[in-house]
Amino acid sequence: MEWYKNPDYKNISERCDRLIMEGSSEELYSMVDFCYEKGNEFSTDDMVRANYYYCGSNCSSRYRQLTKDESEEVLEKELLLCRKSMMILSKQKKTPMEFKERAYFRGMYYSVVTNYANFLDHIGRIIPAIQYFEKISQSKFGMAQGNLGQALIRFSFMINDSNQARYIGRMGEKWLDKAVNSYDGNIYGQAKGYFQKWLEFIGKYKLPDTTIKSSKREMSEMEMNYRKWFSEGILALNPLNDCNYTVEVAYDPIYIHMIMPIPKGNDDFEVPELFSLFNDIKQEFVSARFQIYQAINGEGVHYSDEEVYLGNGLNGTMYSWNIEQAKMAFRSVYSIFDRIGFFLNEYLELKIDERKVSFKSIWWKISDELIEQNYALKGLKWIHKDLHNKVQVKGMEECVDPMMKEVQNVRNYMEHRFVRVVDELLASSDSKVDSLSMEITLSDFRNQVIYLLKKCREAIILLSILVSEEEKKKRRNQKEIDIADMEIRDTSSPFKNPDLNISNEQTKNLGPYDE
Repeated sequence: MEWYKNPDYKNISERCDRLIMEGSSEELYSMVDFCYEKGNEFSTDDMVRANYYYCGSNCSSRYRQLTKDESEEVLEKELLLCRKSMMILSKQKKTPMEFKERAYFRGMYYSVVTNYANFLDHIGRIIPAIQYFEKISQSKFGMAQGNLGQALIRFSFMINDSNQARYIGRMGEKWLDKAVNSYDGNIYGQAKGYFQKWLEFIGKYKLPDTTIKSSKREMSEMEMNYRKWFSEGILALNPLNDCNYTVEVAYDPIYIHMIMPIPKGNDDFEVPELFSLFNDIKQEFVSARFQIYQAINGEGVHYSDEEVYLGNGLNGTMYSWNIEQAKMAFRSVYSIFDRIGFFLNEYLELKIDERKVSFKSIWWKISDELIEQNYALKGLKWIHKDLHNKVQVKGMEECVDPMMKEVQNVRNYMEHRFVRVVDELLASSDSKVDSLSMEITLSDFRNQVIYLLKKCREAIILLSILVSEEEKKKRRNQKEIDIADMEIRDTSSPFKNPDLNISNEQTKNLGPYDE
């Protein structure tokens, strides 16, 4: 029997739909647990299991709306349901299907990915949410288009640069217009009305179509190839790269534009050292990104590898300058998260002993109230939960991003034992982990390095948004204050010639589209 004709598949969908429309919070919560348990029955068809998880996540979302329950227990279970459904469907996506089955599959897959993106957006991770929405929107799935539109508009309000904010906001408006005028039957009436309200809201700003000005600096073919690589991979420290993947956005303008200065007495102020720490975080990311590019695209044997004599371990381990470059970049990117931890310890005045500060150790000192008040801080906390396999509720360990679990495992072996990178053709068929080493294929290692780099990019952008939001709060609470300006300098010369200065007058404009 085809899975989409399975009575269990149809029945659970209908039951959950009725509960979402008419059910009480108790009934919804009970259904969440029921769907989770049914999804864990491995004797059931995988697609039916995925549907149980999907229906459970829908009931959980509705439960949160009714009860305003944002406890980590509820959120972790909903994330677990979303990711379990996604994992099953991602595997099934590669299997051959008849036309009718493929049509049913796409409808379910698009809905699951859209729901997952909505949840990521809810927990502060708007950047990967936008990327998931965009991926499905290209297939003309109306619900994803509308959600992408409103997410881009909200993202634009988080951006300090008014030109960038206008561009992103206008892109959001266009996606909303597509959703409102879509003939996709998956958009239910209430959702279309919701998208229409967002469209009317952004329409009041009368945002013009804008173009991105390309750099006038002459670039070599090698540099252009590099910039094309990281813009297409969404690896620029540039919010525009979340809705534009051309080489025009292949630069890194993100910065912290203001921090209230530290009073020293006698009307004197000290510019916070956090400006320099953010510069250091940013530069280390950019340098690691280029290292990864070189490692991936290196051709032939590097001359530093010539006449290096190594014993044959008879296990297919590969040794080269390119692989070591990737390992060094991996370590560097992973260490940036701890730099972010140091930044937050200082900026939020957590007063944790500097010898004990890390991205993993700071969260017990940050209040739930502050996390709820600052969207970007919430996103950073959930990145931490993925990065360090940290869950609040026992039994929810599987809600952690499975790819990040692998990344952390590689990191632990790399730091304390050693990682053996092998060619796919020589990979072991048995266990790849022992007490001394961990084996990983070259392609898997490259994918993990890129994945870690993407998470680091997200964290850096969220950090800049976090500071911006907190500084705006401080300004609202004080009528007259002095603001430490951040002078942005171009690094094209060793003398750091001034390129752009952000003045006090400019920072007074809190609206995202202000001149």
